[in-house]
Amino acid sequence: NHAMHRAAIRARGDLLLFTDADVVMEPGALRRAVGRMERRGLDHLTAAAEQAWPTSLLRATGALLQAVLLQRIRPWRVGAGDAESHAGVGVFNLVRRDAYREAGGHRAIARRPVDDMALAERLHETGARSEFLWGQGMIRVCWYGSVKGFVRGIGRSAMADFGYSATTLTAVAGLTIILHTGPWVGVALLEGAGRWLSAVPVLSAVALYRAIPDATGAR
Repeated sequence: NHAMHRAAIRARGDLLLFTDADVVMEPGALRRAVGRMERRGLDHLTAAAEQAWPTSLLRATGALLQAVLLQRIRPWRVGAGDAESHAGVGVFNLVRRDAYREAGGHRAIARRPVDDMALAERLHETGARSEFLWGQGMIRVCWYGSVKGFVRGIGRSAMADFGYSATTLTAVAGLTIILHTGPWVGVALLEGAGRWLSAVPVLSAVALYRAIPDATGAR
């Protein structure tokens, strides 16, 4: 946060783009993003990148994480007048300098490790107009190269993602495990109508995890 705060002070442009070092942007990505901001009269535009997963296990794990995050932040509601919805993605946070200053910039979120969502929250609180986009064909990133790296990376931000509430984190983790394993147990152990009822959420989950990579550009 301190590094981005110092960079924002030195920057001279009317727009500030906060991104990550491993993000690959296609030619024209910035031009398209700036054009959309101007056409839509936005103060803040954030985008999720296409994700490349080196193994099938990581791809499946990534789909599960994306499902949880999508349910939590509801990106489709950003910019739709929902008073509770805001989103910021570290790979691409494009913000107008005036809106950034009014929100207090990174100084206002100095001790918050999940800086992308924290900045989006501050912008939302100060009335900035935001929009969320999927960045297929524009932005790419290989998020994690191994399961060990994935666990380590998520572990650093998990508590912050859920407001440093161990109760909330435990509840979400427990509910996720139950919802994703319970129906499979039902299909395996139940008979008759119980098995068929258990098959419905199983098929729904399979459809969901097939759809998420297609929707988000994950490979």
